Amino acid sequence: MKTVALIMIVGFVALVGFGCVPPPSAELKIGQACQNGVLNVHFLAEPFTPGYPYTQDPQVDPTAVDPNILADLTAAFNSAPPFFKDQLCSLNAVFISRHGCTGYDPSTCNLRDNEVADNSWGFREPDGDKYIGISLGLWSNTTCQGTQRICAPPFQTYQTRLIRALMDRTVQDKLPSPPPGYQLPTDFASPTVSPNTSAMSVLATLAHEFGHIYWWHNFVEPPGSEHANPVPAAFCGGSFSWEGTAVDVPPNRWVPFGYIAQPGVPYVAQLAGLLGSRSYGAVADNLHQIYSSGRWASALAAYSPDEDFVETFQLYVLVNANPGLQILRINVGNRSDDLLQSVNANSELGRKLRCFGALPQLQLRRQR
Repeated sequence: MKTVALIMIVGFVALVGFGCVPPPSAELKIGQACQNGVLNVHFLAEPFTPGYPYTQDPQVDPTAVDPNILADLTAAFNSAPPFFKDQLCSLNAVFISRHGCTGYDPSTCNLRDNEVADNSWGFREPDGDKYIGISLGLWSNTTCQGTQRICAPPFQTYQTRLIRALMDRTVQDKLPSPPPGYQLPTDFASPTVSPNTSAMSVLATLAHEFGHIYWWHNFVEPPGSEHANPVPAAFCGGSFSWEGTAVDVPPNRWVPFGYIAQPGVPYVAQLAGLLGSRSYGAVADNLHQIYSSGRWASALAAYSPDEDFVETFQLYVLVNANPGLQILRINVGNRSDDLLQSVNANSELGRKLRCFGALPQLQLRRQR
């Protein structure tokens, strides 16, 4: 989810050709994010607010990360498909950001879910160094199972919070002020997922943030270029359009969480007004149109080409994980949509996914 810079982006840029299986992309430079095959994570020295020309390197806060948080990150890394482990290990560093927190324990964080998204990011510097930051708030306000004292939310809770955060951000960004009485019903969204683990939530966050870096790696070379490459041959056979829309470096070189930039998607454009008038049934109907279209990996993917790319890459990582995502049914209002039904060679989403590699053979254990 996210925020930041010439490169710090949080979205998903869909640049994929239709039905194309890509040649291997050039290898990313090996960094220091892994040691002996294990993900190495640090607290971020605060404050870290890079601006133009985006050459400020994030620095390590030497305070030890809580073992419970490291356990979630290790479980996520261990479940990642081999190609994504290699991509994570190509990073210079993975950080935990304490922005919005007063200490090093997640209980000290005072962040709404959309602010957790804002303070998680993927960052490629003009010199090519690459970093991921994850908000410490991801581990707040979660009741853990078993002996773990601190944990990331299970994937069902993660998906629920993400949908609500996206709706809240849509209201904030598109309406002059929060309308009187606006508050999503507590039961507005209730996804059905499997596996329903903290590891899947952390893996999704890592994949999303890396997806931003991956977009810049494929489409803006050399780092620091003013525009995206007109013929990015290293990705998906050189296709450089997304559903008929040319893709270029986004304004200010970053995409904030919930930024609406996708043309021709009325179901997204109407959401703020429907939320403001508390027409929550119509909001659910619009989300249903997005989820059931077979075009997008999530509602966020329909907001902008950048987020489309990132969210599609995230889904590709999750369905190829071990154990892989087998159920992702989004229930909003009285609507219910199985997103994994579109993970096939005949759908628009399937064609986008194939730009990252071969489609997985999903086991048909999804609930009907």
